[in-house]
Amino acid sequence: MILPRGIPNAPTLGTMPIALEKTRRSGPSLHRFFVDLETTTPILGGGPVTRHVDDVDTIRAPTIRGHLRFWWRALQAGRSWSAREMYAEEARLWGRAADEHGGRSAVEISVEMKPAGMQGSAELNLRNGYALWPARAPNDEKEAPRYKPGMRFRINVAVPDNTKDLLVVRNAVRAWLLFGGYGSRTRRGVGSLTVYNYKKDWLPDLYDESSVRETLRSQFDLDIFSQGSTTRSYPTLGGSVFLLGDNEKDAQ
Repeated sequence: MILPRGIPNAPTLGTMPIALEKTRRSGPSLHRFFVDLETTTPILGGGPVTRHVDDVDTIRAPTIRGHLRFWWRALQAGRSWSAREMYAEEARLWGRAADEHGGRSAVEISVEMKPAGMQGSAELNLRNGYALWPARAPNDEKEAPRYKPGMRFRINVAVPDNTKDLLVVRNAVRAWLLFGGYGSRTRRGVGSLTVYNYKKDWLPDLYDESSVRETLRSQFDLDIFSQGSTTRSYPTLGGSVFLLGDNEKDAQ
């Protein structure tokens, strides 16, 4: 075929720039797992706009990735990393700002909403604490939107298929389920989660108060409350105290 004048020939393969790592089709093999979750308390926030839920992506994969990244870091008290070493490992696993070498997270997360999920607005009840206090309407403005509990969804996670990465990512998911939640105010119990399929794979049996630490050690395959040898400049579970109670006042 004769090309019209002015149209250059296609470049040869040898003159093409090297593909960025994040755009290569080849890469490490991935291990995939999923967790079926249900919210047990109202969701406040979690969207890209402060004090707003997301009307399109009800449960957002980027929000979950941010929570898991936090809990991955919170489990690192027992490691003797320098700040530079920890940054490098966190960037490798959870991603960083892209440059010529890439920056994409090695962990892939997607969300499937379940039909049984309820997406109506939850009523405010400020008499039993102040977990939803930021949702109130200041100066007669509109109350912050929030979702009812009972919303069901599945998170699909893909991790590089090696023992180290798989263990730390699964442990980050376990810590998120036990101590965190979805959206804002999670430390006050908002956005709390439970597992409704294969629960024993993710949530330990903590009814025996005398063996809580041993049960969690077995679940995580490490002592998550171990202080470590140095003081950390970031939040960790190391040195924390686990309190187990039977009524809501124990968590106030």
